Amino acid sequence: MNMNGKAAVSPASFTLKNDNGIEVTIISAGASIRRLIVPDFYGKRENIVLSFKDEKLYFNNPLYAGAILGPVAGRISDGRLSLCGTVFQLTRNDGANHLHGGKNSLSFLNWQLQSQGQNPDTGESVLVFQASLPDGTDGFPGNRHFIASYSLNRENQLTLVYEVVSDKDTYFNLSNHSYFNLSGDFTESALNQELLIDAEQYVANNEEHLPIGFEPVGHTPFDFRTPHTLAAHMEAYPKHPQLLNALGYNNGFALSTPKATLFHKKSGRCMELTTNAPCIVLYSGGYIPKGLPLADSFFSSPSCAIALEAQDFPNAPNCPAFAFSFTKAHEVYRRLIQYRFFIAKP
Repeated sequence: MNMNGKAAVSPASFTLKNDNGIEVTIISAGASIRRLIVPDFYGKRENIVLSFKDEKLYFNNPLYAGAILGPVAGRISDGRLSLCGTVFQLTRNDGANHLHGGKNSLSFLNWQLQSQGQNPDTGESVLVFQASLPDGTDGFPGNRHFIASYSLNRENQLTLVYEVVSDKDTYFNLSNHSYFNLSGDFTESALNQELLIDAEQYVANNEEHLPIGFEPVGHTPFDFRTPHTLAAHMEAYPKHPQLLNALGYNNGFALSTPKATLFHKKSGRCMELTTNAPCIVLYSGGYIPKGLPLADSFFSSPSCAIALEAQDFPNAPNCPAFAFSFTKAHEVYRRLIQYRFFIAKP
């Protein structure tokens, strides 16, 4: 089986567990989080991430479900990346624009397991994967080697660390595209989850979902500085042009503190996301198609799960208002995303 391409018949599957009933399944296709089992307040263990029934679907993952996004998450306008005076033409795989790393992105690679183990003193279980992209793949410069580490500890922290080194100056913006429904019931709208994001500004988009600039969150459906369900905000602002444009949310938030919290009241499940990224893109799943077979006999539907993508601001190299940095040759780029799970009384 080719472990760094897309020719494999089936992805390999690996599982992390802790003594608190949390179980995480990672598959080699896209180094994707396929299942994430978390107990609720009553001890019922359920999967809380959107998971395809057919594991082979992850090789052409139509929703990027659970997958690593990269070498660049989000859209790049016109697929044009200017670096040190040179313009690189990237693959245009979203109309006229580049999306999530292109047609040969990290999301579709069959990653190779590099190591796995457990520390008996800390109770931490670790999986480490590796993959490579040659110079020029989808237009990006540099022969690039990626390491993806997933660890689960006794404190119910699932930590994702993505690292990469290139032999040329290049641009990285890695993220993970797991979709969450903390209810564990994918017939229940994920818009019923409460969200807390400490952000004073959000990123407004044009009709192509490309950023046009920052806007204040106050007196808008983007104010999650105190917890609100997505449904409540959408019902309060039914004609907000940003929500109409994306069939809900598909916007970045400029983080004042590097975390967000998601809560499902009925089950008591809480998830705190912490990151070293400056932005979280909230995608409420308005474009998820109806009827894709999911695990546990569920079927997909719009907003059956939501994504919280920790990343740089989308299209940052082409937006002067957005701070970002290129990665020099032989320097290590590192993205940290950590999910902590806990229970609150329903």
